[in-house]
Formats: sequence, C-alpha cells, structure tokens
Amino acid sequence: MKVVLDECLPIVLVEAFQAFADRQIIAHEIVHAKQYRPDGEKGDKNWIIRFAEDGGEVVISGDTQMRQKPHERLALSRAGLITIFFEPRWGRANCFVKAAMMLRWWPKIDEHIATASAGSCWEIPYLWNWKPLRDVSARPDQVL
Repeated sequence: MKVVLDECLPIVLVEAFQAFADRQIIAHEIVHAKQYRPDGEKGDKNWIIRFAEDGGEVVISGDTQMRQKPHERLALSRAGLITIFFEPRWGRANCFVKAAMMLRWWPKIDEHIATASAGSCWEIPYLWNWKPLRDVSARPDQVL
C-alpha cells in the first residue's frame, strides 16, 4: 500500500518511516504529502486528489484540525482513502513523543489498514497501550 504522512507530522518522522520501508521493516511505500502539493498551494483537497490518483491508499494525518472538519473527512472518503488521525492530545506532544508513540502504534495501524474499508477514517487514542481505533468517518448528513 502507498501511505502518505501529511505535513503536520515532523519531516524527520516521515524520513524515519521511509527508512523502515526501504529496509522492508514496514511493508508499505511511505511518501510525504509535500510531494503532492506545489509550493504555495493552500488547503488539503488538491493534494489528496493527486495522491489518490497516484495510487495512494492511506493518509496518516497529524492535522488535528482536519479531523474536526466533516467536509475534509468527506473529501478523504470520496477519494477512497483510508485515513488515520490522532486524538487531539497528540498535537501537543514533542517530536520524540510522537515518534515513540507512532512506532508503538505502527503494528496496530498496519493491521487496521489491511482490513479497513476504503474511505473510512479512524482515530488513534493518545495512549501507550493499545485499544481499538475509533471510527470518525464522515457521514453525509454531517456535511452542510
């Protein structure tokens, strides 16, 4: 699967996960959202479409604001992307904590994306111990 990490995650974290993928520790192609957004472009819709058209299947987003916007979740859903968000408390953590937590959660993320439906959105809790990811998929009646 092609997995994109968005620009709200530290670039060093993206590079670390790319290194894991290059060494086949992670069985996915890891890319950065910046590859799909021209300099100066605002918003998420266009890069999401470009990523999906390029064979992308999974978005991992550190943007806690995107998760709160039903119209953005709906755009991800319409593109057929499985999206993984982080509970808002992740946004206050430093790079080291985010890296440790994301590495800790990776086996569950990997299991989850293997079975999740295209277009679904999920949230990872801010916990060290695993628990089920929460379905935060947009419903058509949530969008104005």
